[in-house]
Order: sequence, then structure tokens, then C-alpha cells
Amino acid sequence: MIARFAFRTPWTLYLAHGAIDPVRLQQGDLEVVIHPPQQADPSNSRFIVPLESPVTAPGFAVNGEPAFAADIWVVDVVSSRDFDRQKKPLDPLVEVALAPLNQQIARLRAVLRVGTIHPLSKNKTSYTVTYLDNDGSLVGDSPKRKSFMCQQIRATGLVRGHWEAAAELPTDFETPVWHLLLLRAAEMFEVDRGASIVMAYVALEVFSEHVADSLADAANLPEGLWDWICDRDHWSKNPGVADRLTHLLNAFTGHDIRQEAQRAWAAFKQLRDARNNFVHRGVVATGRPGKGKGLVPLNNQKAVEIFRGARSLVQWIEEFLPADSPRLPSQPEHQAIVTAAAWF
Repeated sequence: MIARFAFRTPWTLYLAHGAIDPVRLQQGDLEVVIHPPQQADPSNSRFIVPLESPVTAPGFAVNGEPAFAADIWVVDVVSSRDFDRQKKPLDPLVEVALAPLNQQIARLRAVLRVGTIHPLSKNKTSYTVTYLDNDGSLVGDSPKRKSFMCQQIRATGLVRGHWEAAAELPTDFETPVWHLLLLRAAEMFEVDRGASIVMAYVALEVFSEHVADSLADAANLPEGLWDWICDRDHWSKNPGVADRLTHLLNAFTGHDIRQEAQRAWAAFKQLRDARNNFVHRGVVATGRPGKGKGLVPLNNQKAVEIFRGARSLVQWIEEFLPADSPRLPSQPEHQAIVTAAAWF
């Protein structure tokens, strides 16, 4: 029996018309066949199935040849035995198809050198599985097909207070760059975890420079002292990110984030470790080798906690900066992520 999965991708590849050989892999007693990207049939609203003859995309060409937009990937899982077609959801059969597909996508990403394509998540990807006999015809008994349709919606509530607060901001208002970087880092975590972590840490690095310089300017230090503190004869003697957010902040304001905002400081340390682990070891994990639990892979839930902690750190410190220091207006947030999924 053949279980033919058609996974819909959130991105599109363009292929010239012509034959491309599938990739064949053996996984235990199962054969996995990864077909080249195909074009979904837009007339079928219930199931994701490929068009027999892809439609050329007007104005698009690959190496001078007319091209079509490919938005689904088809993977066959072939077995000498029948599959249990009654299970919902179809784990672990979905993973049998998706794991090698994601490996192929990762390899293509490296060859193409593009960041727009990325591995697929089984819980956030719509797909149809069609059951075929070994001759390629539909099985005679039901169910012949099943679909898992998933759409993730990031919804942000807007209330009158938000609207009015935005209208009251100066016309030349610009969001501080550290806030922009933190927002972007959180948005891209699922797509590129390593780059997301590095971007979040860069946000705090930029913010720490702003904090130290703003407080130093307001302190009216003796001429040349601040330059001497920040520009020694070797970079290792200069204040680092943690130094600016702890020792220098405490010296200028009398506030110690390590004591007064412990959860935010803990998030900073976890973000710092995750950044160092990715930059120096190529892994997205918190912790340190040989200490405590060692390296702990960073999952989505923990990443959300770290990003929230980083934003809390920034907002806590901003309270002690000069009044004219750039910052976001203080407003409550109303946000929900809704995932709708259904079997057909």
C-alpha cells in the first residue's frame, strides 16, 4: 500500500516544466519517495492534490524556460502491508513522511542559499494523505483520503486606548531600534531559531549601549572619564553588555536588576547562554557544557519566556533613564494565537 502525503507549504518555488527524478529512501521496511515540488489543484477545496498539468505562471521563467508555481510537496510512504487508516491524527506515519522531507528541504536550503524555505511542522502544516494500491490506483474501501487543515492566525486586539495613544504620539515618533529587533526576533524564532536568538541578544546589546551612554551624559562625569571607562587599551577591559546592565546601571541609578527584577535578569542570562551556544557551537540551547544540566535545547515555550523576559528587562530599565530617552508608550497588550485544525 502507498500512503501519498501532499503537504502545503507557506512559500512557493518556481520550477521549469520537465521531469525531475524523485528522491528514494529506505526507512526500515518502508520506502519513502520524495517527489519534486508540485502545484496544488485550486479547484479542490477539500483535499490537497497536485495538478496533473501545472499551469505556467505568467511572466515567470527559470533559466529562460516557462515556470510554474509549486506550493505542495508530495511524499509517498510505501509498505508491503496495509496501513491502519482509522487513526486520527496519523502519527507516527506523518512523521515517517515529514522527517525525510524536512531533511531534503534543509539540503535544498543550503544549495539554494535562501532563507525563505524552511522545514515544516506537522502541527502547523495542512496536508492530505491519499491511500493507493501498489499499482497507483485508489484503494477500493474507505477511507480513501484524509486531510488535516491547519491555519495559524496571530491576532492582536485593538481597543480605544491603543488607538488614542497612537494618535497622541508625535508625528516624527520612531520605535527604538532595540524594540524593533526584539519584536522581529520573536516573530522569526520558528523559522530560524539561531538567527532569532542572535537578533534578540543584539537588541539587548544595542539597548545596553544606549542605557550606559544616556546615564553617563546625565551624570555630568569629569571630562574624559567616560571615554576612559568605555575605550580601554583592549576590548576585553571595556564594559560588556552585562556590565552595563548591572554595575554601571547600579552606579548611576542605585538600582540593581539582579535583585529588583530577578526574572528579567534570569531571562537575560538564558538568552546570553543561548546566543553563545549558537555562535560558538552551532546549537540553539540554553545552559553551559559541563555545568548543571549542561546544554538544554531551546523549545518554543522556553523561547517565549525568554523573549518576554528580555522585553520586561528593557521596560524595567527604561523607567530609570532620562525623561527624553526614546521608549515605547506604556499600553496593555491583548494578543492571542488561534490555531484551527480539522479532519475531513
